[in-house]
Amino acid sequence: MLPRSKIFIFISPCFFFFIGTEFYQGSLLSSLITTLPPELPRDGNELLELNLQIITTGTISGSRGLMSSTIDMVDEALNNPNLDKLHRFLYELKVRTIYIMTLQSYLVWVQPANSPTFDSSRGRRKLQDTFAVLDETPSDENFKSGLSVKRKLWVKSLDDLGLIYVTPLMMERTWLFPIFSQGIG
Repeated sequence: MLPRSKIFIFISPCFFFFIGTEFYQGSLLSSLITTLPPELPRDGNELLELNLQIITTGTISGSRGLMSSTIDMVDEALNNPNLDKLHRFLYELKVRTIYIMTLQSYLVWVQPANSPTFDSSRGRRKLQDTFAVLDETPSDENFKSGLSVKRKLWVKSLDDLGLIYVTPLMMERTWLFPIFSQGIG
């Protein structure tokens, strides 16, 4: 009986360390798996069906210096009786759009990069992982830059509708993960 107990004593710690090593390597390998963006909609109607968050930062239209938001332009189109086909789409788009008026949109969008909330015309909102941007303006590049400070972005443009997929906040694992870990956000 004595030789078997020595074998058991030797094999038990070996299996313990082999299993622990396998789980540790699995956690390292899981951090190397790439995250792919979801299936993003192909057109505006599909966007409304997916019930995504729609954000607009406003645009400059008309003569120089006049500010006009995209929502105001949608209102003008809704008042036009010749647009029966687009009426439902534009109405739903207007109701669901969150308006953010800013000239320094880079600074505004660094805030959601750090935490999942932002200030808008409807109060403090939580930023969803996938959202749409209604107008493509130069200020949109600023908030994409602000968001990408601490998050990875996938951007897809529909005709006049930019769609952005943002990965949620996550930890970046290092080879010394149990001792050191680099956190973002």
